[in-house]
Amino acid sequence: MGFCQLLLVLSNDNQSNCLVKYSTPSTSCIPRKRAPFFHAKAVLDGKFIDVSLDQFKGKYLALIFYPFDFTYVCPTELIAYSDALDKFKAIGAEVIAMNTESIYTHLAWTKTARNEGGVQGLRIPLLSDFGKNIAKSYGCLLYTSPSPRDRQKSRMPSSA
Repeated sequence: MGFCQLLLVLSNDNQSNCLVKYSTPSTSCIPRKRAPFFHAKAVLDGKFIDVSLDQFKGKYLALIFYPFDFTYVCPTELIAYSDALDKFKAIGAEVIAMNTESIYTHLAWTKTARNEGGVQGLRIPLLSDFGKNIAKSYGCLLYTSPSPRDRQKSRMPSSA
C-alpha cells in the first residue's frame, strides 16, 4: 500500500456490493460485484475487537486502506475521518481504517498522543490485515520491486 485509498461498500441483506473505488488502478472491486468478505481483529477504544463485513449489512461502509502507522501523513487523514464519523453515521455509513500492521502496532499508535505523531482518541477501528489477504482481495496491496538497498542486503557473500 503506497497511499491512503478509500473504498465505499454497500452491504445489504443479500450481498455486499462495491460501489466506488478511489486511488487505485486495480479492478478487484468494481460496481455491482460482490465485495470480498473479510474478518479480522481491530483496535477501538484501547480494546481488541473482531470485525467482519457481515456486521455492516444494510449500511454503507467506508474502508480506508493506508500504508503505515506512525507516519506523519496518515494521521491527519484518519483523524479527519474520525472527526466526521457522526456525519457518516447520519447517512447510515460506518468507517474502518486498515493496513497490514499488527493489532499491537495499532494499539501503540492509538495510545500515542496526537502531538507526538499518534492518533489517540481515534473513533474509528484500525483493522489489522497482517496476512495481507484483505488488501490483496480488494486490490489495494501494491507490489513493488525491492529497493537497491534491500537488494544489497539480501545478497549472500560469494563462497570462494
